[in-house]
Amino acid sequence: PKELTLPQKQAQAEAKLAQARQTLAQTKQKIQTLTEPQIAIKNGIGAAKADLKAYISLEGEWEMKRREKLEGIIIKQQELEIAEENLAFKIRAHKKLGEISPYSDSEIKSDQLQLRRKELSQQEARSREKKISNATAKMRRG
Repeated sequence: PKELTLPQKQAQAEAKLAQARQTLAQTKQKIQTLTEPQIAIKNGIGAAKADLKAYISLEGEWEMKRREKLEGIIIKQQELEIAEENLAFKIRAHKKLGEISPYSDSEIKSDQLQLRRKELSQQEARSREKKISNATAKMRRG
């Protein structure tokens, strides 16, 4: 085999360099093609994690509000029962004792009005709790 001249060696080296550059460009393109979906997946996973974190946080807030409303309903129910018992006692005492009753007609009417207000307050609290429960159910269903 005949030894190559300097210009031949240079041309051969340039051809190898061009081939190496082409191979490098193809490899870069393959890497980019592979990593773009991976980046998109990572971004999607990151967004999904953020959504999940927000959902859990929101669900926790909703659940806390729902519990507060339920506790309020229980307290209002107890207040209502006490008011009913007190009113019933006053009415019985007023009927039995007549004119010597310590409870006047206006006091009994006032207690009846307070009882009605407590009933309405409890209905309103139940309605708000139901709205929160419905919203929570919708949120969970997605």
